[in-house]
Amino acid sequence: MDPLPITASDPPPFPERFYALSPNLLCVIGFDGRIKHLNDSWTRLLGFLPAELKDQSLLDLVHPDDRAATAEAAQALTRGRELFAFENRLLGKDDSCRWLLWNATALADQRLIYAFAVDITARKAAEEKLAASQEELRRLAGYLQNVREQERTAIARDLHDELGQQLSTLEIDITCLQSQLGQGQEAVAAGLRDMEARLDDAVKTVQRLATGLRPSLLDDLGLAAAMEWQAKDFAKHTRTPCRISIEPEAVSVNPDLATALFRILQETLTNVARHAEARQVTVELRQNPEGILLTVTDDGRGIDPARLTSPQSLGLIGMRERLRAWDGQLDIQGQPGRGTTVRVRVPADGGRR
Repeated sequence: MDPLPITASDPPPFPERFYALSPNLLCVIGFDGRIKHLNDSWTRLLGFLPAELKDQSLLDLVHPDDRAATAEAAQALTRGRELFAFENRLLGKDDSCRWLLWNATALADQRLIYAFAVDITARKAAEEKLAASQEELRRLAGYLQNVREQERTAIARDLHDELGQQLSTLEIDITCLQSQLGQGQEAVAAGLRDMEARLDDAVKTVQRLATGLRPSLLDDLGLAAAMEWQAKDFAKHTRTPCRISIEPEAVSVNPDLATALFRILQETLTNVARHAEARQVTVELRQNPEGILLTVTDDGRGIDPARLTSPQSLGLIGMRERLRAWDGQLDIQGQPGRGTTVRVRVPADGGRR
């Protein structure tokens, strides 16, 4: 498309070759803010034909949030200031939005502004994504710190209040039994039976604490056994049936990846217990030459789509972060009243870069 024809009253345009060759937006703007000349890149990026914009106010194309700053920059140009690296957003013909980086200069004697702009939309999107990721990581760091402190507090309380009290009671009982040895064997036998019961309670407490930190099944028998135990434990405590299917039975994965998958399952089942009000849960673990697929499905309330991207959903952020080292993907889909499905995919060569 050729540039608009130039008449005697038209201002001098950019050199002709720039109109044809430049991938950037070129334009000549009057001090009144109206467009005098522009090139074909306006059509490519914004969808407007040159004839549609000639003598139109440039501010009409600027995103409403950027108009005040753009007007101030234009005023500075008319006062003789050079304009470099000014950013704003322009609205396309289809109401799309493009980020642009402007450079401009003004010729006061002609009352004209010569400007060109580079499309930086992709860069802006990448910057926003990076900023969001950094914010998530900051929140995650704080979340993990809080969780660690909560776990330490819970462990200290359990050890002191439960195990400590039980062992102290046993110590007192032993002292009493020692003083009763001469009173007959039956009293000693009864005391020993009571001590045995208390010792059994102490052992169970220690086992519960150890399992809460890390189930021994994960290290001793592997991921499949640990997941089966977790599913049964979930069903026992929530009274919600939890069916688990694992193929093949002997899943072989890196120990660190096994830990990540197990923790993701734990987090998912915790979310189900807290929020889903489900009547049934299904867990499936599949391993094939392409990688690993973990799927957890419930028939509960369904997840709110806003939670999937909310910076406050720290549990979901933690799940994604666990998968990042393995090039894994987390996909969560749900509909109100129709349940939620969590899918975790880890490629066979995940993390091997």
